[in-house]
Amino acid sequence: MPNPLEIDPPQPPGGEYPVSALVPKAILIYTNQADFTMKNNGKPCPAYNPLLPIKRWTDSAVSAAGYSLLTYHTIHLDPSMQNPVQTDIQVPSYLAGIVNIPPDTGPIPPSSAGELLTPMRLLLANEKLNPKEGGLIDVVNLDIFNPFASASGPSTGGAGLTPAEHAVLFAIAKEMKIALPE
Repeated sequence: MPNPLEIDPPQPPGGEYPVSALVPKAILIYTNQADFTMKNNGKPCPAYNPLLPIKRWTDSAVSAAGYSLLTYHTIHLDPSMQNPVQTDIQVPSYLAGIVNIPPDTGPIPPSSAGELLTPMRLLLANEKLNPKEGGLIDVVNLDIFNPFASASGPSTGGAGLTPAEHAVLFAIAKEMKIALPE
């Protein structure tokens, strides 16, 4: 049984990393049917069923016995497409271990049930979602890098540095030829 205090996956090093770094190890992701076949030693991808939600991931930790509904954390952009939001979804256990990927070619029949987003772990207290251009989302470790800190007041990051202290550290890094995010 996994240790409930263990963070899966652990927090990556660095001040900013892609949201995909939050996907637990048990979640296997497939971009399309060919990717599924390749990652499963030639086993064909199950046929797409437009009556089920599109699902491009499986949970390898799901067992036959257990709960009828599983709760997963996901991240999506709010309706304004500007703010990333972390929410929970409930998935019937029989769906957690299977994929439902549309065909790679030809017309794609729309799913009447939408799409189940890829599960992610919850954000840690020192992490914040940072929307990027093109609908991408990064995660910022506020203890290392805080792009949200006010330039006119003290930093709100975990390091608790003022803008003047940030400026000194950036000057030192520049002198040592260490590239830091602006």
